[in-house]
Amino acid sequence: MLAIGLLIITLTGAGEARMSITETPSMAACEQTRATILGVLKQRDTTVLEARCARNNLPLTSYAHGSKDSDYRYYYEVSLSGKDAYTLQYHGEDSRCGELKTTNSNWCLVASQPPQEQ
Repeated sequence: MLAIGLLIITLTGAGEARMSITETPSMAACEQTRATILGVLKQRDTTVLEARCARNNLPLTSYAHGSKDSDYRYYYEVSLSGKDAYTLQYHGEDSRCGELKTTNSNWCLVASQPPQEQ
């Protein structure tokens, strides 16, 4: 069964879109986590481009607060579907997701979280 993950896409001060995934045990827990994290990000004046709970097709390692810029080296193609779904495809380190053109529903994003080893 797919895990439920909170996908958050933020924009850095330098204009780079970054992604994080936080796994939760249920959709209700995900929505509660979403509200809490959005509150913290708002207090920090962080630009949030997207925050949604959905079944996550690609589990990532746990998010670690305080990641340095150099930790953001794992690239993912993220496809948003409707208002409450997404899929991830890992593109490796130091990749720019090939020729992917970023649109409102498809993104090439960098994260500090590698995929979990299967």
